[in-house]
Amino acid sequence: MKAAITRQEIKKMERTAERGRWVGLIKLGDGFVASVKAQSADESGWCKVRDAIVLPALIEGGLWLIEMVLKKTIEKTTIISAS
Repeated sequence: MKAAITRQEIKKMERTAERGRWVGLIKLGDGFVASVKAQSADESGWCKVRDAIVLPALIEGGLWLIEMVLKKTIEKTTIISAS
């Protein structure tokens, strides 16, 4: 007896794989931010501000923006696929 895989099951597997990759990117970003913030303790002037505030804000903001775009895209494609 052959098992048929539906289009909906394929989409579910794709979303699960994407979530796994996304979690990995977030962990990578968090590790980089923590490393840069730790280095900022040894810096002074602009380099301290850059490492303590600017770079972490850009990285975290960029990851947040990408996550929002992905969520909206998935919502739209899921609604279109269900129709």
